[in-house]
Amino acid sequence: MALPGTDGRRRIYLMRHGHVSYADEQGRPINPQEVPLTAAGRAQAAAARDLLAEVAFDRAVCSGLPRARQTAEIVLEPHAVRLEDQPGFTELRGARL
Repeated sequence: MALPGTDGRRRIYLMRHGHVSYADEQGRPINPQEVPLTAAGRAQAAAARDLLAEVAFDRAVCSGLPRARQTAEIVLEPHAVRLEDQPGFTELRGARL
């Protein structure tokens, strides 16, 4: 039985971004706020897209960081859902690089 005010059961899918590298080709650190997906990360996101292609999404939210947005955009390619940025979803910051 559905909860009052709902259409029925809902599922929440949580996903972390695909592979990234926090250093450039010369080994210099990249600002963690600007790190993009690597080719491997894009392939991982594409695999998730294929796996989730038949899932109906009502809403999609990401932190807004480039790596999270890129992952979500790839996963959501077959879906007609707008991606929302929620900066509160950003990860806690660790020590300096």
